Amino acid sequence: MQNFSPKIDNNYRAFSWLLTGIVALLVFVLGPVVLHKSISGKEAKQQTYNLSKDSEGVKKMNKLLADLLLIEDTSVVSIKNLQDLNRRYKALTFSLPYADDIEFSESSFIHTSDIRLVDIDPTEIKDEKDKDHFYNSNLQNLLEKQKNDPSINFFKIRFRKENGQIRIQDIKLVTSLFRVNLEKKVWEGSIEATDYGLFPEGQFCFISWGKNILPIKKCMERGRSMRFTVDLSHNEFLIANAPIKPVDLSMRDYNVSVKEIVVGLEEQQGSVGSLTLRYVNDTTLLVKTDENLECVFYAIGAGPSYVKPTSSAGRIDTVSFSRDLKVVFHGRQKRKIAEMQLTHKNPVFILASPVRNRQGLGRYIIDANLTDRFTQQVVRGTYGMLADTQIDTTIQLTLDPYLSKWLEEELKTYTDSLREKFAREGIGYADDRWEMSATVVDMRTGAILAMPYYRSEDEKLPSEVAMIRKNPALTRRYIGSTFKPLLALAAVQTEPALINLNTVTNPPTCRVINMSSNKSDSRAEIFGYPVPYWGSVGHWRGRVSIEQFLAASCDVYPVAMTILALNRNQWPHTGAEDDIFTTVGRERLLGLKSEKNGHHHWNNMDLMKNIDRLYGVKSFFDTENEDDAAYDMKRNLWRNIPGWDTLGEDRINYVDVVTPDFTVMHYQDFNNEGTAIKGNLVPWVLGQGNNSWSCLKLAEAWCRMLTKRKVELCITNPAEKMYDKIQFDKEGWDVRWNVFLDKLNSAQSIRGYGLLDKMYDAVSHLNNNMSLAGNNELMLFSKTGTPDNYDRQEYLNMGNTLLQYDLGLYCFGLMTKSAYNSVKAGEVSDGIMCVIRITRISRKKDKDSDGNTTVKGLESKDARNFFSANQQRLQRFYWLTRTRFGQ
Repeated sequence: MQNFSPKIDNNYRAFSWLLTGIVALLVFVLGPVVLHKSISGKEAKQQTYNLSKDSEGVKKMNKLLADLLLIEDTSVVSIKNLQDLNRRYKALTFSLPYADDIEFSESSFIHTSDIRLVDIDPTEIKDEKDKDHFYNSNLQNLLEKQKNDPSINFFKIRFRKENGQIRIQDIKLVTSLFRVNLEKKVWEGSIEATDYGLFPEGQFCFISWGKNILPIKKCMERGRSMRFTVDLSHNEFLIANAPIKPVDLSMRDYNVSVKEIVVGLEEQQGSVGSLTLRYVNDTTLLVKTDENLECVFYAIGAGPSYVKPTSSAGRIDTVSFSRDLKVVFHGRQKRKIAEMQLTHKNPVFILASPVRNRQGLGRYIIDANLTDRFTQQVVRGTYGMLADTQIDTTIQLTLDPYLSKWLEEELKTYTDSLREKFAREGIGYADDRWEMSATVVDMRTGAILAMPYYRSEDEKLPSEVAMIRKNPALTRRYIGSTFKPLLALAAVQTEPALINLNTVTNPPTCRVINMSSNKSDSRAEIFGYPVPYWGSVGHWRGRVSIEQFLAASCDVYPVAMTILALNRNQWPHTGAEDDIFTTVGRERLLGLKSEKNGHHHWNNMDLMKNIDRLYGVKSFFDTENEDDAAYDMKRNLWRNIPGWDTLGEDRINYVDVVTPDFTVMHYQDFNNEGTAIKGNLVPWVLGQGNNSWSCLKLAEAWCRMLTKRKVELCITNPAEKMYDKIQFDKEGWDVRWNVFLDKLNSAQSIRGYGLLDKMYDAVSHLNNNMSLAGNNELMLFSKTGTPDNYDRQEYLNMGNTLLQYDLGLYCFGLMTKSAYNSVKAGEVSDGIMCVIRITRISRKKDKDSDGNTTVKGLESKDARNFFSANQQRLQRFYWLTRTRFGQ
């Protein structure tokens, strides 16, 4: 190596840590100073003032807000929009700084992550002491600050339903926002991601420059040189004049055939020089530069210090690599050109770590360009949750940054292509909003490997505002036909004979009896009872097996299956005391039978109990609390954080934005006499109506269905655990489960419907291309879903625009034949579960040339085709997740 200079550049007296400022909200203190208790149970040093929710000032403010809620305009009966809400509560003014997932409908919960209390009318405060408290407190300033800054929400607002109308249940101050740091953050641990083996540490070191990271394989005795370019003008690594993509680099046999890399530095004027580098082992590097370049090494970790290389034959020098290194490049006239870092650990996996700065202890958070937005949100939430706690534990997240970042970019690319296609075909409107997400889960551990998303609306928002908006995969929406396999398994375990259900028998279970040009006049029969016809005529021809029902996504078969599961596999008969269904009303619609002692309570029925046993999805009643753990995945997701059980509500609120809406089944809606097949049961069976889930809960349910175990998803790395098997009382349940899984797998290859076989063909090609055969061959279990277009009363920017939601959904699980045999034998198995959801949100319904409302736009195929229509994308996905298949 030539021209080493022992002189340390004045600009580099210390290692240039990336710093992220810690901003504290310094506002008035409403309560007494309290000492913070750490999650270890020890009292921490007095480093923060924490506002207690039990302090007198907080109690007074919450009581004032509660009293103001009682001042209502009772003439406003129907609350359909934000304007109605503000008219109802005369003393309060609410705002929507941006719109997402605010539902004003009777069949769903109200989620208030975006709604803000922005004003109070003091003239409505009648009590003089309350009025004095209002004027003497800082409440007016808080409201003004919240009105002007949508990234802040000082108040937690909860809704309830009363007589079918939306009512605000309570408004309380979020005291965690008023923590004041006196000295420094106590928690000194790091947040790391899990290395799933794309470039395993120990086999690679890593050279990082700017916001780019290049892995370097340990030196081989034989191999080839590979050249990369450092584009000094655009701050990125290039290969063959294109930015490097880690997954493509890995798939090019880079992991096995490269013995050294050549890094060429280039400016707009041309080449500056090059560095040749070999990673021999954890303590030794071999390096060489050309005559145009000077290179100086500094060891980092315990303070920067100069590292002098030793010369060896062939102009190649040996550099000690016992510690991480900083490399500074100089050109002619001693001009500094660039600096890089050589590290043993992959910088992509160090998501957050403590750093020292002039103000004391701060925290570095990985650059947003290196990770997807969801990972950034998780890191911020985790740090906020653990700040000021007396531990130094490193928290390891289950997320894979390589998989997450790659998928996020692919989601945007795919969504953009669909938007262009819709524009060419004249579907929708220019201001339609688009969302797409991918939820990837490890079946064995429940680890969330990736949950990236793309939302077109976020591109118009400041980055800090976009950062606090919830991932659309975490919001509850209809799941369409992806519910059908889950329901079918529960029905089969409730009534074993249904594994062989045939709806084409004579007499048929379901048939059309009058098909009119006017669909509302059309009639059909289920079990001999007339019901309003729905769907297409093809649905009413019946299916002879579960395989055919799943392949064709028949809508009538699962309704018949559900009725039989509820009625002990018997046709309902009018007048029988033990019937679940009987004819009611003038149109003799099949409905819920009223017993002498009241109604059948659906929550107590075996089918519903089995759905809960299988998937951990309960009902919801007015007497139950929506904050109960039974409805909340939050504590389950974060359970591996030390001392999690001792964290208070204020602490866990930090991760609200990255935890899912709770999913419940609303069985109570069926407890009313006159519940009709078409209006009530059908939407629920078909994943519509009041049957809405987050993608995360849907992925968990599918993992349970495919593994026979009580898999619980988590986002902090779990210890290897054996999840308990899901047990049933009825004899032969395990054999039936195996038969059902065989049928679900067989349905994938059935031709003629075009719903499942496209992905089956894609996986077959993947097996061939990656030479996966025998026990290593991948098996597919999947289902498409097209939730019907539906209205959601959500509102844009204080407006009053009814939005139309248009969804495509696809669930698929992959496991090897060996893993599948393990499942059937009752053992733990490997595999990947993935849920793809794409949504178009339009300001009004699409209409055809005659002005009639039409259901056009997204379909289940649009979610499925993300992988099935792009073999290269599927192959890369497999490559990034291959270690999760035990390979």
